[in-house]
Amino acid sequence: MKKKIVYTDEPLGQVQVVADFLSPPEQFVFKTEPSKVTGHQRAKRGKAMNDNLRVLLQNFLNQCSTIRQMQEVSDKGKPAVEALDSPLLTRPEFGEFHGELREYRTRREIGRMVRQVLERHGYEWVCPRVKVEGKLFTRGSVYRRVSDA
Repeated sequence: MKKKIVYTDEPLGQVQVVADFLSPPEQFVFKTEPSKVTGHQRAKRGKAMNDNLRVLLQNFLNQCSTIRQMQEVSDKGKPAVEALDSPLLTRPEFGEFHGELREYRTRREIGRMVRQVLERHGYEWVCPRVKVEGKLFTRGSVYRRVSDA
């Protein structure tokens, strides 16, 4: 404010009482703490991933054999999604979702899921957008074991 307010000691004049315009305290809604994200966090725009596909992907990515393959690829300094390219396109349970698996938004979600799984198993994100040799993914992130840093 440019102009300073000057207060004077004058009588207020006629005072009018205003009815309470706020809601009673019991009608206020308190914010809750956000819960931990364990799977897909829906995007605010665009088409969200199919729930059945999300569940299939989460189960597939948390299998010991899949984790081991992602770790082996990551230990070679390559993007972890290289280990997923062939299984996602050849496994029968993903057959009905081939079109959706090729969508950009779905591939990004798979990358986020991979990051959650690998970080839970002692890996850290190192480098984004590394070129991938495959049919499904064109780029992926590289991870390394935390103890190798």
